[in-house]
Amino acid sequence: MPYIGKSPTGSGVRQRYHYTATGGETSLSGADDNSKTLKFQDGEYVDVYLNGVLLVQGTDYGVGTANTISSLAALAANDIVEVIVYDIYNVAKINSEAVRSRHYFTATGGETSIGTSQISGLTFPANADIDVKLNGVTLVAGTDYNTTTANTVGGLTALTAGQVVEIVIYEKFQLADTVSKASGGTFGGPVTFDGAVKLTTPNLIMTDLNSNAFYRTGTFTPVWSSASATDTDASITTGTYQVQHGVYVRIGDIVHIQGLLKSPSTWTYTNNGAINQNIHIAGFPFNTASSNGGNELWSCQVGFVSAVDWTAGYSMHGLWSNGAKHLRLYYFAAAGSVRVQTNEFDKANSQIYFSGMYRTEDA
Repeated sequence: MPYIGKSPTGSGVRQRYHYTATGGETSLSGADDNSKTLKFQDGEYVDVYLNGVLLVQGTDYGVGTANTISSLAALAANDIVEVIVYDIYNVAKINSEAVRSRHYFTATGGETSIGTSQISGLTFPANADIDVKLNGVTLVAGTDYNTTTANTVGGLTALTAGQVVEIVIYEKFQLADTVSKASGGTFGGPVTFDGAVKLTTPNLIMTDLNSNAFYRTGTFTPVWSSASATDTDASITTGTYQVQHGVYVRIGDIVHIQGLLKSPSTWTYTNNGAINQNIHIAGFPFNTASSNGGNELWSCQVGFVSAVDWTAGYSMHGLWSNGAKHLRLYYFAAAGSVRVQTNEFDKANSQIYFSGMYRTEDA
């Protein structure tokens, strides 16, 4: 949003243009008397003076055409028009947005104060620091007027009919979190970037990782399940697992996992589990993505197994199911693949180390 004043480097951002009329002009644009070309981004941030008297935007002139002051009453030869343009720039991190609003009131005569009865929508707090001009002449706060009462300019000398009062309000601008190129700093809340963020050093330090929505770490409890289980994400044995170890790192929507699962010393089936069923490893922390129509399949590496009825000539790998918290185990060989069965792992002390990654659409 706009901010009026000085730029971050300390340079002034107000530009003045002067035009001397030759007579008959109703609009001004292009080069001024000093060969400076009139430019402005927002007509709300332009002031126009004719022979030192402030003109009223929308009444005495218009700014509807880019970089042009239009709809002027025909100028006389040697009229001096001054155009003041306040440049605007964007601040990436602000607590309240800086905005200038202007209000005009034409007196009917006798008014000593101007409030919401005269200008609908006039809003500012009591004792606000605002600018007030009478027929283009700046009034002095505390002497010519006051803002003791909210939304009211009081203490005016009685106005005469036709006098024009301009009230300019600058809303409060502050940086809640100060960050500088030289000293660094800390933002106290979320920061949204509309463009690319370039890191010029190799060190990206992230703190409070467990609560960071982009980078998360944690643990999970793996279990044995099967394709025929009533709940394919729940355990199919009532025995006590000897080891259930799982850790994950989630970066954005990609979940990296590593686990160790060691079967109970005594295996009793439950959850509709039985021998000769296609076995699953379940209990992963997030569901796999499901918006891909089943075409997105992520694999899992099996690093080590023991006490298993291994099928000779095959290697074992995992493949995550879509929209679920389990993966399927396969034997792979040159001729193809086949599902690993429950009866190959329902042995006392059978165990498996596994690691891999998958995409999730969970929050």
